[in-house]
Amino acid sequence: MTPRLRQFQPSDLGALAALITAIDGAGPQPRRVTAEELDEEFDGVHTDPARDVIVAERDDTLVAYGYVMLLAGSDRHRCYLWGGVHPTSRHQGLGTQLLANLTAMGQRRLDELTDDAPRLLHAYAPVDDTVLTALFQRNGWRIVRYFDDLHRATTPIPVADCPSGITIVPWDDSRSAEIREVKNTAFADHWGSQPSTEHEWQQLTHGDAARRDLSRIALDDHHHVVGLCLAHRHASDDEVLGTRYAWIDKVATAPTHRGRGIATALICATIDSMANDGIERVALGVDSENPTGAHRLYANLGFTPWTRYATWERPASARQPVAN
Repeated sequence: MTPRLRQFQPSDLGALAALITAIDGAGPQPRRVTAEELDEEFDGVHTDPARDVIVAERDDTLVAYGYVMLLAGSDRHRCYLWGGVHPTSRHQGLGTQLLANLTAMGQRRLDELTDDAPRLLHAYAPVDDTVLTALFQRNGWRIVRYFDDLHRATTPIPVADCPSGITIVPWDDSRSAEIREVKNTAFADHWGSQPSTEHEWQQLTHGDAARRDLSRIALDDHHHVVGLCLAHRHASDDEVLGTRYAWIDKVATAPTHRGRGIATALICATIDSMANDGIERVALGVDSENPTGAHRLYANLGFTPWTRYATWERPASARQPVAN
């Protein structure tokens, strides 16, 4: 029976989580997605589940999915396309159909924006996935950036001297606005980054995976926040990964304090908190062309390559009027 593409329904949430788990389980970096994580992802702001999520169904079973995520910025707008096909349903043209639909959906979301800032479609794929590489190339996409996931054991715990005048302390929710400002300022020169809104920051720091108890901030001698290291943990991944993992999701140092070893001290303190919590491995993602030299920092701290991803890009068409 030919799969049928249709709009996502709330009752699909559990089946969709299982489908994504099966798809990622066949890839280089398996994970176990939960319905709670998906529900959080479909937040109604960046992704509206009623219109931005599609699934393919065969004999009442989901075999493919896709959704778009709009990130509107001050200087440019990006719409990210996510999706996949179950391993047993590949090589049947479903991926091509899915990409065409997602491209059109992303274009419609971008068309709703009323300014004239550049509009881009983006997607991620492992660099060694030859099928996805060929699919994107056939449809006019190009690679514009590479990102690497790195990992290491939490022990032995790396040790670094704390810079003079700097104190590393546990995450302090009462200073959330100040911490967010440091993150936004620090990431202003990072490719593809844009300031986190209050909504996005709340998701990042209080979402299902956030582990503020494992996270750390850096204070200067005036008690101002000058750095942060935010930890996330997806406990549901432990079984498929075979060990207890946590992620360093964000590391940021105020530009005025870079080059002093603050990021190193933050990471060491965060890994120490993870090891004391019984977490066995820690991972993080990094832009291969990070302007702060993060790759060198992570290598010096014992992180080794895990998975490399390509960022694929396609310019969206010129904005079309949205019908009333």
